[in-house]
Amino acid sequence: MPVMSQTPPEDIPKTTALWRKVPGQPHILVAEDNIVNQKVVVNMLEKLGCNVDLVPDGREALDKIESHPYEMVLMDCHMPEMNGYEAAEEIRRRNKAYSGIPIIAVTANAMEGERERCIEAGMNDYIVKPIRMSDLVRVLDRWYVNLQDKIVMKQDSQEDTKGENSSSRAILDRDGALQRLGGDEELLGEL
Repeated sequence: MPVMSQTPPEDIPKTTALWRKVPGQPHILVAEDNIVNQKVVVNMLEKLGCNVDLVPDGREALDKIESHPYEMVLMDCHMPEMNGYEAAEEIRRRNKAYSGIPIIAVTANAMEGERERCIEAGMNDYIVKPIRMSDLVRVLDRWYVNLQDKIVMKQDSQEDTKGENSSSRAILDRDGALQRLGGDEELLGEL
């Protein structure tokens, strides 16, 4: 399979059904098997004004994409039944109409070469868990047409300058978790 460009396609018409279900509200499919991660990412996306559908594995993601127009897919790389790599390859293989859907890899694996593996599988971009609100805004800004006009989000410059070495953190970094959840105390309590 050819490696996809990492540059968002600028020439896709804004009226294409795959890019625009409801003006101003991106319709996003999340494929994630872990219930905690499901709650976190769905909550964050909904806070950003997105419509979200959730599936627990790659096989169900394929079925959903066949029956619903999505502007983006967030795909966990390691799921039962069919992993994210296989699902992305199959989405790209099945139908040329789906070639424009941005597929964003979501994985806890931050090892060197992982991003390239995701791109080779047909994914467009890569987010490392734990997901931060700023990561979602970055991929939405980059891959969803004109999203910058629709989402007003203040970036916390401290979050971007903090070290990413989670092994030196306490078992539960409450402040960090709360920051990644966009300040949602209720969701943090649930988790």
